[in-house]
Amino acid sequence: MPPLSTSRDFQHCVCQDLLLNISAHEDMRPCLKEVDACLVRLGWDTPSHMWVVDDPTVLAIVIAASRNADLHRDILLAQLDSQVKLASTTAYRAVQQLCAFFLDHPEYMNTRAAAGNSDSVKGFKHALDVLGSMEFRAPPRKAGKGKNVQVEDTLLTQVFMESTCVPETAAERDVLVQRISKTLQEILEVCFIELRVAERKEDLIEMLHLPASRRAPDELTRPDRPAHLFDTDDIEGFGIWQILISQRAERNLRKLRKKERVLFDRAYEKLQQLSHGHLGDQGILSGVDGIPIYIAKPAHGLRIVYHIYCVPSSRKGEEIQAIRIFGFYEPKQIKLHIWNTVSCQLGKNDEEFIQRCSLHPSNYVIGEASYIPATFEPQTRSSPAVLPPVGNQSPGDLDELHGTIHQKYTHFSKKFLDAIIGDIAITFPFQLYMEERRVVEYPHTSYVIGRSGSGKTTIILLKILLVERNYWNGTSPSKRRPRQMFVTKSHLLANRVEHQFYNYASATLPDLASRPTQDVDDFTNLLDYDDNQATFGLSKNNLPLKFSELEDHHFPLFITFDDLCNLIEGDLTSVIGSRKKPLVNWSTFQQHYWSHMPEPLKKGVDPTAVYSEFLGVIKGSEEAYNSQIKVLDLSTYEALGEQHSSFIGKRTQIYSLFEKYSKLKQERQEEDIADRTIHIVQSLMDEEAGKPCTDNKVDWIYVDEAQDNLLLDSLILHAICSNGDHMIWAGDTAQTIAAGSSFKFDELKAFLYRTNEKTMSLKAHTFHLSTNFRSHAGIINCAQSVIDLIVEFWPNSIDKLTPEVGVVSGPRPVWLKTREGSNEHVDNYLEKMSTQSIEFGAEQCILVHNEKALQSFQQKFGQLGIVLTLLDSKGLEFNDVLLYNFFQDSHSDETKWRHVLTNTQSFHSNPSEYVGLCQELKLLYVAITRARKNFWIADTSPVGDMIKQFWLSQGLIQELTLGVEILSFGRSSNREEWALRGKAMFDAKKYEDAARCYQHAGYTHLEEIAWAYKLRQDAWPMTGSRKSKTFIQAAEAFHRSAHHQSNEKYRLPFARLAADCFLQVGLVQKAVDTMLAVKEYTQAAMTLYEAGKIDESVALVRRYPNEIEPAARETITTSAKEKYFRELAFSKARQLFETTKDAVGYLKERKFDLETIGFLEWAGEVSTAAKLHTIKGRFADAIKLLSRHARHPCRSNHDPEIPTKSKHPAKEITRYVGEYTLELLWRSQPFGVAATRHGALVNEVLTTMAEIKWPFTPEVQKQIEMFKYLRNGLDSVDSLQKLGEGFQTTCWYAYMRCLSVALRQFPDDKNIHQIHSYLSRYRDFINSLAEMSKGDGFGQSTLTENLARLFGFRETENKVWIPAGTFFSEGLSDDSKYQGENGTALSRHEFTVHFRRVLSQWLVNELKSHSVRCQKLPQMSPHFLLQSPDCRFSPRSLSSRGPPVKQNPQRHILSLQFEILTLGGPDCEALVQCVLTYPALRCRVLT
Repeated sequence: MPPLSTSRDFQHCVCQDLLLNISAHEDMRPCLKEVDACLVRLGWDTPSHMWVVDDPTVLAIVIAASRNADLHRDILLAQLDSQVKLASTTAYRAVQQLCAFFLDHPEYMNTRAAAGNSDSVKGFKHALDVLGSMEFRAPPRKAGKGKNVQVEDTLLTQVFMESTCVPETAAERDVLVQRISKTLQEILEVCFIELRVAERKEDLIEMLHLPASRRAPDELTRPDRPAHLFDTDDIEGFGIWQILISQRAERNLRKLRKKERVLFDRAYEKLQQLSHGHLGDQGILSGVDGIPIYIAKPAHGLRIVYHIYCVPSSRKGEEIQAIRIFGFYEPKQIKLHIWNTVSCQLGKNDEEFIQRCSLHPSNYVIGEASYIPATFEPQTRSSPAVLPPVGNQSPGDLDELHGTIHQKYTHFSKKFLDAIIGDIAITFPFQLYMEERRVVEYPHTSYVIGRSGSGKTTIILLKILLVERNYWNGTSPSKRRPRQMFVTKSHLLANRVEHQFYNYASATLPDLASRPTQDVDDFTNLLDYDDNQATFGLSKNNLPLKFSELEDHHFPLFITFDDLCNLIEGDLTSVIGSRKKPLVNWSTFQQHYWSHMPEPLKKGVDPTAVYSEFLGVIKGSEEAYNSQIKVLDLSTYEALGEQHSSFIGKRTQIYSLFEKYSKLKQERQEEDIADRTIHIVQSLMDEEAGKPCTDNKVDWIYVDEAQDNLLLDSLILHAICSNGDHMIWAGDTAQTIAAGSSFKFDELKAFLYRTNEKTMSLKAHTFHLSTNFRSHAGIINCAQSVIDLIVEFWPNSIDKLTPEVGVVSGPRPVWLKTREGSNEHVDNYLEKMSTQSIEFGAEQCILVHNEKALQSFQQKFGQLGIVLTLLDSKGLEFNDVLLYNFFQDSHSDETKWRHVLTNTQSFHSNPSEYVGLCQELKLLYVAITRARKNFWIADTSPVGDMIKQFWLSQGLIQELTLGVEILSFGRSSNREEWALRGKAMFDAKKYEDAARCYQHAGYTHLEEIAWAYKLRQDAWPMTGSRKSKTFIQAAEAFHRSAHHQSNEKYRLPFARLAADCFLQVGLVQKAVDTMLAVKEYTQAAMTLYEAGKIDESVALVRRYPNEIEPAARETITTSAKEKYFRELAFSKARQLFETTKDAVGYLKERKFDLETIGFLEWAGEVSTAAKLHTIKGRFADAIKLLSRHARHPCRSNHDPEIPTKSKHPAKEITRYVGEYTLELLWRSQPFGVAATRHGALVNEVLTTMAEIKWPFTPEVQKQIEMFKYLRNGLDSVDSLQKLGEGFQTTCWYAYMRCLSVALRQFPDDKNIHQIHSYLSRYRDFINSLAEMSKGDGFGQSTLTENLARLFGFRETENKVWIPAGTFFSEGLSDDSKYQGENGTALSRHEFTVHFRRVLSQWLVNELKSHSVRCQKLPQMSPHFLLQSPDCRFSPRSLSSRGPPVKQNPQRHILSLQFEILTLGGPDCEALVQCVLTYPALRCRVLT
């Protein structure tokens, strides 16, 4: 019987023809008979053939028309009779198709055929798959224990019914399968009944009467189609066979199109014929022991070599044959022995696969003399395919063989053809293998684990492209453009993936705007990634400073994890303040931390493993995250299981080292990546702090090289992803050689599930990629043996995967034979290469263990080519690799290697002693997998001999003699190869190696650039004069590089680099001159600005106002303005403004008080400046300012070299001085304040007034004199009395201030006339104050102003300010709402009440004191008054002023005293005392 696929395809075609024939007839009944007869002829009475029809409508027609439908039904029902593999039977497939038919055509079903049958059948398939995978070897677990059981419970319950329970035994499972089987049988019988109804046949045929415009010709003429992820634009005129073009074939076509147009046309015609199935008619080139390789002859001198291959079909879960074009060759280029080897290698000794890649007679269509492609179910292998050996091949033939088999293939689409014809350099996505395609198309969270070279990064790249394509094609479930983010630790990887994405996008997504990126394969320019950020606009340059500011046009975003953290911290800084500290990396740890650790604690432990333990376990593990302080304490750390930490028995020592590390880190004010992650996670969890980031989440996150991250880093990524089901994690824990890396995918999956259980999808799937597309099987098998050792002895340090397989065989790695205990042959050969200037090629590399070994090698052999440490080699790949003395330089001793290689008990008794050896094996794995073609080992150490015997015993390596069996190492490379390798080394920051590569390539200017970077790299850790000298050398080298660049785009960055090197050693002017030479005015100005040379930067801004960017110009001028004003350099500041008014406005806006005053004084606005002083209460300063200009009217004290005249007339200035002087004096010494208050200030002002003969008005002059007398106190009483008499009618508050001092001196007790005069003045004084105490004058502005001046308070719009130490400051409560150090503010009402109370109380106290003073006078004693001639007073006589005092002095004195005392009110204590003393006064009181 022919293959299943062949029968299905052929029958499908025949059936389509029959249906077309039926639809063309008006009478349906004869057609039904014809269909029935044809089915019999085709043997469709055999159900195994009949039910492979995939079209539900065709199947329905067949059932309706077949005479043996009942027989078919019985056979199918028997197949559905309770078997676990039910879902893979023909019967189950038939039920699926029939349910689909009734779902599409409900008019043909009745109530018994429910629409839900289709969903049920789909669910049954999943349930049957789950049930079929169950094993019941161990006793059943209790329900609910273990995550897997819970998941299965959930899925089964959803598929069946709520009462369904997960079977715990095989018997329970079989019962469940029987229930499903019975349900399927019932559905099948219902379908047959419906379709076998008599009138149903004609109805079904009627359904096929469709207008021609509604038919799909492709669907009717093509039995099946290959599935294209991206290209669907087939070329017009091409047939049903898909053509896949290899990389070589694409180069051939481009060359033919340019130089041999006729041959190109013939080749195109032949490809068209092949697409129509005209295959194999011109011969088989090879295929006896492998897959057939065919040859086609489009023209004389041109051959097409191709073969049949299986690719994913448009029907999911199936494969279809396609044509892969190896290339276009001249006849002489075709070597039969190579193609025989290619055939065997592709066949992989797999007969089934060879049959799939062959043409079958049953696929041949006789009428068209062509083949149709066959389809198959995916091939499943129980064990990896075994590649046949390649035999003895020359190095050139091996290169051609590997190059042919390792090629990638692209769909020959219309876009591809247009790119060839138009000579457009576009990179198209290549055809994926089935296992890769499954990952790309999986719509949920994925964990992609694969060893080195397995295509993990490519899969992620194409997944990103697919999501973008679905959006632009309108097939995305979301209308909003998806935000996708690619995250990795390597900036080089992020840059390359971004570059490749936009290459693919330009070919497949024309609607996607291209983002400007540097061509990473363009070696004509060199700029370090970090320098690129400010130059070419790579992934980081065009990004905002905050994550929340990312917009749709930034996506898809390709970013390093460090840059992502910087974006997030940009948001966190704006919310919770800055906290960023210098970051401790491995280099910093090694140089500044490990070297300071106590030697006893460092004994016996590897610093790399210790650093990884600190970050990955003690701080970065799940247990640490769940602890209160986010760090494991010693007891918890010691209690960890072996699966978490390998330092069993040494954890106390490790924790002591950690404590030393933490203390030193705190002293240095630094943080490590674990600190940073914990801070970010905690901030994101905070609703307020994390809101800017969590409100701007991304839709898809792809993490490549995930093993380089901390476990806790996943929390950050999960927090910023909007869908926990849209994350892809890819990596390989076999490559966790970087310090600080302690990562396992099993831990990651469990950690994410436990910490994000509510948002994590249960559909997350783990994909294991086992095919290595980089190296051949000889190298892969050797590397796999290293993986096996790690898995066996350190199973918790690596994810266990299916063993790697290659796509082609190759020579086993070579252990170079040497004389015992010496590398003499190898060393002699290397020394010979060194002395004869023979070097390795661009695709060859020498790997050594560490930096120390590298220095030793270079001292011994000089520069032999590319020599790298194993850490530096990660991410790079070469054709040939020589591993030199790896085992001799191993940190692990011979005993430990022997215990592992011989699997002794010593290892298991103390595994912590072997932690370093695990890291050594991972390094060894990385070393082996750097090689694509040849891997050589040179090592004579005892450890090396042990590993050699270990490999030889397994047939994994071969031992050959250099100079005999291996004639040489070196292989020459052309100029382009050297240049490309130089670019790769430059990107890896291996500048010295890059320089040597460019030297071989002949690119002198690129060599100089690389050396300049090397000098700068060397200068950073240096100190003293060596550092300065090296930076200057680097600067000069960069300057020469800038000078040699003809393109300004590349000239500017090197000038900047030169300037930066000059700046590192303080040569600011040289840096600026370098920038000015290339017209980099903005950078020059900013350099001066950042160096603190404000004057020079301002000069550049003024010289090149249009050339300097506005932002820089604004930054410089703003800073300069502030600096100049702060320094009172007003002439410089004025140059930065158009007008003086603008300058004053700037100062006032920034509240630069004193600077504003100084500038106004400098500008001649003296009065305005003085007024600003007075607004702030600085009257003394205002007076000094005006006085200064009175002395020197043509000069400013701030810029004496700039003459500045006052713009105000002298008369106006005099008026201002008078006003400000009086205001100062009144505020300093108001009523009720001692003359000593602010005495120094008053003395200074009065002295100034005396020095300058100000032409004040008489009123002002008198008040100034009053304060001079007040300063003298009682010595100037007469003068004050005289002044007071003058103020009595002109300035009453000055009069009151004079009396307040003059009345303190009592007259001579012997002169009754003086007493009378004193009492008269005192009466007027007290009377005025008594009137004031009533508060009747408030509201009258003039009176209020006078009161304010007299008592020293000040009025504002709503408040009254009472300065401290003044008359009314007494009696204020301490808890006043507006109380301050310098005074208290009260409302108007509060002040009025306070005013009355204080003044009234003062009057009472004053009168009491006055009464006491008077009683001491003899003239006021009762005895004196009674002895007087006229001692009888009537009330009337007391009330009248009577005759002059000389006629009746005693009477008038008593009368004045009485009037004075009555001013205190009837309750005045002094008045009561007076009445008691003078009984004759009682009648006056009564009156």
